[in-house]
Amino acid sequence: MKILKISNTYFEKFPPQQYELLSNQNEKGKQRPYVVILALKYKNKKRLFAIPFRSNISNGVPKGEYFPLPPRSTTRIHRKHGLHYTKMFPVESNYFQKFHIDKNDTYFNMIVGILEKNESIIVKQAKAYIEAYENGVRSEIASKIDEIIEVLDSALTAGINRV
Repeated sequence: MKILKISNTYFEKFPPQQYELLSNQNEKGKQRPYVVILALKYKNKKRLFAIPFRSNISNGVPKGEYFPLPPRSTTRIHRKHGLHYTKMFPVESNYFQKFHIDKNDTYFNMIVGILEKNESIIVKQAKAYIEAYENGVRSEIASKIDEIIEVLDSALTAGINRV
């Protein structure tokens, strides 16, 4: 499990509105960080998935659809901050970009500690979410995983999956 950014090229290929993805920009216009979980099995094939950090998850979102984290300064009242499984999506490693964590950023360093401590729980929950999604149990606002995979696989087959 790593914290990375996903290149804008990915989001040009998969416009967020069309594929139910979150914007690649956070509230301050910076690239959103993602937790990348390696090799979750989906439809009998191992795939890489990116789970977005999200500052304003609705209170009505069931607990199994996100991993809670301490609120950020941008988290509104009656909202939650966390890793939002509903918005996770498949990605190829050529779209990864380094996410710099300032050693003086106490909040983000705390988040890294929480993620490291809870890695097995996050992987288990993400896996459960993907299995439910594969079995047709999904929110209407869930990322369109099957459609994204279709495009990724066709580009890979054609040899054009380059950033």
